[in-house]
Amino acid sequence: QQLLRYAHQVLSDTTQIINTLNTQQHQRLSQLSLGMIDSFADSLGLALIQHIKPLAEKVSLQTGISEALSSAFLSRHLDILITADTLKGQQNLTRHALIRDPFLVIAPTKVATLADNDIKVIATTLPFIHYNPNSLIGGQTDIIARRNNIKLNTQFELDSTQSIMRFVQAGLGWAILSALCLVRYDNLLEGIQVIDLDEGRNARQINQLSRQSEFDQLSQQLANANRAHFESHIMPRLHNIAPWLAEQAIVL
Repeated sequence: QQLLRYAHQVLSDTTQIINTLNTQQHQRLSQLSLGMIDSFADSLGLALIQHIKPLAEKVSLQTGISEALSSAFLSRHLDILITADTLKGQQNLTRHALIRDPFLVIAPTKVATLADNDIKVIATTLPFIHYNPNSLIGGQTDIIARRNNIKLNTQFELDSTQSIMRFVQAGLGWAILSALCLVRYDNLLEGIQVIDLDEGRNARQINQLSRQSEFDQLSQQLANANRAHFESHIMPRLHNIAPWLAEQAIVL
């Protein structure tokens, strides 16, 4: 069984090398496997796929949370990964920093108005709606709360930004999101107040990862396309939500 697993790994590595050589020679891939965190896929994924379409015969896309995507990337099931995780401990990776994605607070408009947008007052008035604490963004939320001396009275734990926003709309609590998570559901902002969180000092970095010497030219091309589309299409939408968001969420 170990020999069989090794043979599969060698075959996978060989396929990657052949694909890379084909790209260099013919500038068109037979297949490309991409991974994207949900917030990126929903806001920028379609534009990226349209950019890739002329460059590859077949494109497969896997979306989800950072942890599952990182595992798929490290096991070579993905060629290029867009994630909030830098996989810092992994060597021989090409990393392109794409976007600075600031965290913010959302709360029911009536409660936020009465609290004068004071997050600590909101936190003592309403329960907190938490991302799944086992997810990367859920863990980041806890760190941000401690950093800002905010006590979280968690009553709900959800794994969907859309569900979190609907809970806030219904007045069931308040939440901490990132700008990229928010912008894909800007149609759900009625009855929700978007509040600056410590002048944008808390942010995650969205990165594009690939393996060194594999798809280097394509990876650079896609990174540039991602930055350009974020700047031209996403930043204006952020500005419409709150002008200060477009100043905090920037391309890298």
